[in-house]
This record gives sequence, structure tokens and C-alpha cells, in this order.
Amino acid sequence: MKIEAVILDFDGTIVDSEPIWKIVIGEVFVSLGHKISPEIMMLGSGMGINQSVAMIIEKLDIKNADASKIVQQICENVYTKIINEAKVHPGFLTLVQCCKDNNLPLAVCTSSELTMVLPTLERINATEMFEVIHSAHGYANMKPHPEPYLLTAEKLGVDINQCVVVEDSIPGIKAGIASGAKTFAIPYEHDLEQVTQMDVEIAKDLGIVASRIEFMLHDFSYESPSL
Repeated sequence: MKIEAVILDFDGTIVDSEPIWKIVIGEVFVSLGHKISPEIMMLGSGMGINQSVAMIIEKLDIKNADASKIVQQICENVYTKIINEAKVHPGFLTLVQCCKDNNLPLAVCTSSELTMVLPTLERINATEMFEVIHSAHGYANMKPHPEPYLLTAEKLGVDINQCVVVEDSIPGIKAGIASGAKTFAIPYEHDLEQVTQMDVEIAKDLGIVASRIEFMLHDFSYESPSL
């Protein structure tokens, strides 16, 4: 496979923000008198926040809920925590160096708002590492639809079929696969069993993804390793 670019999801892939989202979403709904089960919380993993909140309201059968206000409260709390506290996932700098060494442009494709993504990237000194930072927030087609990745590849000026995508969530992984990109997954434990049934390579961290990209670039006998 010829690789022309690497595209990373943001939430849960570059930074370990997934636990922050879950904690804050749970706290906000508890403040409204509704406790979210782990099963319902997992259903919303990887969705845009508007879709996730709408799904939770429907599943909990909450009457007369003001979804927009709930979203606003969640985002205000989460954005503050992610911007100031979210840690970079292991292997991120290794992957960045791999892309730099091999002249591979690096991009972000996220469902999150840029008002959260950009300050976080600035805090971790990563903004200049990306040629494209694309947010699908507010678009009609969000992950698991492939459009976010197709638009990111278009902005990069590359063929999506010659891109590597790295994701953590089920909707994001589905979007990567559907786009035609070579997709790697770094799933959270609760998604691992489902991810093993998908046409995707699973890695423990971004450093492992970097090593596999090196193999793909330089070893034509490369085959996808098993778990």
C-alpha cells in the first residue's frame, strides 16, 4: 500500500478525553435527576455531542428536555477540563516523528468543536504538527458516515485510499473503514470485543501504529498482524 497521509481522530485518540466526557455527561444528567447506565453511556461513545445527548434523552425517555441547554452545559464543563487537563496518549510524538521522517502529512479529523480542539493542541504544543485540522461538528453527515474523512483527505489533496486513519471509537472506526482508508483502532476496553470483529488493525498505542506504518512503507511482505 502506498501511504500519502495519516489522519488522526482527536477525542480518545490524540488525547485521553473519553473519560472526561463520560464523567461530565453523567454528572450533568444526574443534576437533572437522571442516572445514565454504563450501557447507554457506551452507546454514545464517538458520536457528536448533539447526537449523543439526543440519544440519551430518548433512551431515558426524558420528557420536555431542553437538549440545547444540556449540550451547552456539558460542553462548557468538558471543554474546560480537556483544554486544561487531558493527557496525550502514549506514542503520539513517536507517530509524529514517523510521519516527519517519511514526509507524510498529518491531519486531524474530529467531531468536536474547534473551540476545544485548537486550544488543547496549543497546550500540548501540537498545532503546527498538522497540515489540516478538520472538524465535522455541525455537519449533516458525521461519523460513522465516511464524509468527515473524505473531506479531510480532500483538504490534504490526497486519495483517501492511500491514507492511514487512526481511531478509538466504534463510530469513528466505521467511518474510517467506510471511507476506504487503511484504518487502525486503539479501542477502549469496553469496545475491544466488537472491534476484533471489524476489518481493522488493533494497536495498544500510537507508537505501535507508527511501527506498523514503518513496516508498510518499507517492507513489501508486510501482513496485518493478529492480536
